[in-house]
Amino acid sequence: MEAIMRAITSVPITVAGRRARDASLWASIARWVVAIRDYRRSLNELDALLDYELRDLGIQRDAIPTVAWEEARRSSELDAQAAPPLRHAGAAIVAAAPR
Repeated sequence: MEAIMRAITSVPITVAGRRARDASLWASIARWVVAIRDYRRSLNELDALLDYELRDLGIQRDAIPTVAWEEARRSSELDAQAAPPLRHAGAAIVAAAPR
């Protein structure tokens, strides 16, 4: 571990490079914070639905966390590339819901 840390710290970083790295780090942290906020919001909204409402949306209760996280990743742009299509019809409805 010490050898790895020495190798990392021995590489000179210019001030501009450090600023770019720091900006990238903060942007990444901000995206994660947004994703977590969106996840909790979607999770709470879906969890508040009754079982028959979830069935109408095509979501099983045990799939709620997965559907909420997929939507959070999509809305916060955590995936640099295009997100894969939704597997549950209900996630599209959650995505269209006013925030």
